[in-house]
Amino acid sequence: MTPQKLLHVAKKSPLFHSIGEKQLKTILKEFRILQIHKGDILFRAEERSRVMYVVIDGKLRLEKKNEQNRTVGLASLSPGEVVGEVAVLTRSKHSGQVRAITDASLAVINKADLERVLKKFPRVLRNLTQIEALRLRRNIVRDPQKHKELGFVLHLYCVKGRDFNLVENETRKAIENEDLPSFVIMNTDRLQAIQEDTVAIRAQVNKALMHHNSAYLSVCLEDLNEKALQALLLMADRLVLTLSEDMLSVRQVSETLKNKKLKERAAAISVGVFLVHRASTQGATVREIEETLGLQVRFRLRLDKDFWSKQEVHGIQMQSTTMARIVCDSSQGIAFGGGGARALTEIGVIAELERNNMEFDHVAGTSMGALIAAFYAQGLTSREMSERFQEFLPSDKGLLHYSLPFISFFSDRSMNNILRRLFGKTRIEDLPRPLTIIAADLISGREIRFKKGLVRRALRASMSLPVVFPPVRYRGYYLVDGGAINNVPGNVLRDQGATRVLGVNCTPLEDNSINQYFEETNLFQILKPGDSLWVKIRRVFKAIVLFLSRPPILQIANRAMNLEGSELIRQKEREFDLLLSPDVSRFGLFDFDRREEIVDVGRYHTRSHTRNLKRLFR
Repeated sequence: MTPQKLLHVAKKSPLFHSIGEKQLKTILKEFRILQIHKGDILFRAEERSRVMYVVIDGKLRLEKKNEQNRTVGLASLSPGEVVGEVAVLTRSKHSGQVRAITDASLAVINKADLERVLKKFPRVLRNLTQIEALRLRRNIVRDPQKHKELGFVLHLYCVKGRDFNLVENETRKAIENEDLPSFVIMNTDRLQAIQEDTVAIRAQVNKALMHHNSAYLSVCLEDLNEKALQALLLMADRLVLTLSEDMLSVRQVSETLKNKKLKERAAAISVGVFLVHRASTQGATVREIEETLGLQVRFRLRLDKDFWSKQEVHGIQMQSTTMARIVCDSSQGIAFGGGGARALTEIGVIAELERNNMEFDHVAGTSMGALIAAFYAQGLTSREMSERFQEFLPSDKGLLHYSLPFISFFSDRSMNNILRRLFGKTRIEDLPRPLTIIAADLISGREIRFKKGLVRRALRASMSLPVVFPPVRYRGYYLVDGGAINNVPGNVLRDQGATRVLGVNCTPLEDNSINQYFEETNLFQILKPGDSLWVKIRRVFKAIVLFLSRPPILQIANRAMNLEGSELIRQKEREFDLLLSPDVSRFGLFDFDRREEIVDVGRYHTRSHTRNLKRLFR
């Protein structure tokens, strides 16, 4: 760092505003120069410091832990800006940490020298006071989206040639469509031309990050030599690995990450593993891949064996969009709540989302909402979902079969058959969209999240409404309806990294259906004077059938669970950017034969919130 460079930056720094060149040269003699590399931590939260820094070259970021214990960027620090002054002047601990986004140079002054400068040059003290006031104002009016920083995102592909050309192209398009502020996609050809020169590679990344908050580079692993690969990995703030589901590709990536420095880097940054899956008997299982890499698989992009003959581009585009949002940390999730037949209103919600071209990347659901979530994760349209219900569950007659009421009033034989016909051996991790299904353990009272395994098994557990259906015994758990604990699981989507969450609640705060039930089974109402004998006989017959098929204990148990669910929903509203609650109070738990009416309620309710939906979701 030359004295001329230091003087040039200092003249433009707000700390030395209105200070003459002669005085400035005197002040700068009190500073020493510190060099740090990209990714280095200048200081951490809760540390004490006796020095203040002025950025001379490069870019740094002020970071803090949020409520979910995730590190979030608060502000960028560019040449001329000051950092660490508050802890020095107030003799307190740092409230956040500062990380180098690029290689950087800083001018450093200790506490004693700083106090001497402030006494001798009061103008510096006034400038420092003004800097703090402006920072306070910026923090109050700050828009997090405008200051979003991903840093250097490195996307490494280890897939077959045809798959790379298809997946990389669609994912890149989807990333461009995200339209992130201050974002650049780096030129791969330029990188390959300089890959023998690691200094030049670092300079390229530093240059991109100096002018943009985020830089993205996608490259095939086979196109990089070892030196270039290590240089890029050590510079990465986010690492995305896309590999084929065969052990050759997995081992190639595993060998790449065996280097001690690279292992440490991978442990320190966000790593997302995406798989390109082809239906094949020779493919590695997800568990084998995770054990070999020591990393969790985030997403599975599915290509069927006959993909190239069918050219199912829409499915690839949908999955690439999901992958792009995860890469850009801008994914959005939708949580479907339970409610028996009332959950059919969620099909109407989905119909309106389709009309407005809104898609969601992460999906979660509870009870009957879990079934809707599974359909959505499969990629079914609202029309296809409605057709599934028409075919497999047109009414409750095919679902409810009495059994001896030792643990439940109805057997689960019919439900198991329906779920088997709908999903067969499909596994959750094979679905185009990431899906989480919620159940509750009767023994421990814990929430159980299904992210892997057979779809039908997870759904069967989540739909085990207490008293109505028997619990599911699975791995030492006795699982019942997840609505007892988490009826609209928005927190699950937040935990998976969704930045925007839409919830759909089908639990009515007031339940008119139970009043209607008691009226239809009340003998005083049925035999009231003035009606003909034939009308009374018909009412009595209907009441007997209703009483036998829907015993009062079921109505009371269901209502009691709904009361608890509605109270939980009131407390959980802050988990959602928007929570839709269509009024389904006039429908009963088993009114599957009123499918079209219930669907329409969801459609019209969502339509009334279109403006908010467009404002909050992409």
